[in-house]
Amino acid sequence: MIQIKDVGNNRLKITYTTGDTFKFAIADDSGVQSGTTLRFQISPDGERGTMLISRIYSANGDTFTVSLTTAEAAQLLPGHTYDYRLTFINAAGEVLTTISGLLDVIWGV
Repeated sequence: MIQIKDVGNNRLKITYTTGDTFKFAIADDSGVQSGTTLRFQISPDGERGTMLISRIYSANGDTFTVSLTTAEAAQLLPGHTYDYRLTFINAAGEVLTTISGLLDVIWGV
């Protein structure tokens, strides 16, 4: 089972075991405008220019369902910390907001 926990200071912790499907939802409490997309990016800690994962997701109502392929999830090594960035982009291509921080990956806890 994959667990994502906000541990404060823009730091997330992911806990998972081998064979888990990496999938979670991101909701915007203020509502998502029609045509808004989410760019989900993960890079090695301190290397924002080197993206391991960069995907764009469409909203389903006010929720974006983020899922990674097996190959993408395999890049998130247990015991490592990564930078994450969530960018919400409106239908005109304008950035609405960006959220970023650190992502800790813990296996089998």
